[in-house]
Amino acid sequence: MLMRLAYPSVFGPDEKPNLRQFMRILLQHARTRLYLRGLGDWTANHHEGFDFQHSQKAIDFAHHHGLNSVQIAVKFIDGQFDETFPLPVAVAATATQPARV
Repeated sequence: MLMRLAYPSVFGPDEKPNLRQFMRILLQHARTRLYLRGLGDWTANHHEGFDFQHSQKAIDFAHHHGLNSVQIAVKFIDGQFDETFPLPVAVAATATQPARV
């Protein structure tokens, strides 16, 4: 059985929302709570943080750049269901460089 998703009324009958408008995957410094905007560049505004679009991309980036003091922040448009998650242990344990703040 095929189900159609009901989209908010701001979309016309032939329009589908881009899910990136509703959910963003960010890296957040665990201590300062700042969001990664770019390598060595942090912001307090989650709207300015870099959207990785997928948690694995964020994990890979943190691992590759040795960002061991970060967590994944999932931000939704209304903020009601925002969540943060620690990086997987294997990634956090193998990161050798300190986080750049």
